Amino acid sequence: EMKILLGQSRYGGAIVDLPNGFEYPEDLCFAAQLDLTQFSPFDKSGLLPKTGQLIFFADIMNDKGKVIYTNTPNDKLVRVIKEH
Repeated sequence: EMKILLGQSRYGGAIVDLPNGFEYPEDLCFAAQLDLTQFSPFDKSGLLPKTGQLIFFADIMNDKGKVIYTNTPNDKLVRVIKEH
């Protein structure tokens, strides 16, 4: 059992925090979730949004993937646990 805050940056595993109503891609696996409030101080080019989440899904065997951006506040994200 682990204590992982909603919206906390992480990579891989079964736990992802998604915006309400977003359908987990059936043919992809969770790859990473980045809390942009943690990353924006290091974005010297200013290319990333200052808030929100980037969430990555992938199927590395078939070179497929999907990236979503949401500006949903962390406390409004929905925890999804899906074993691969």
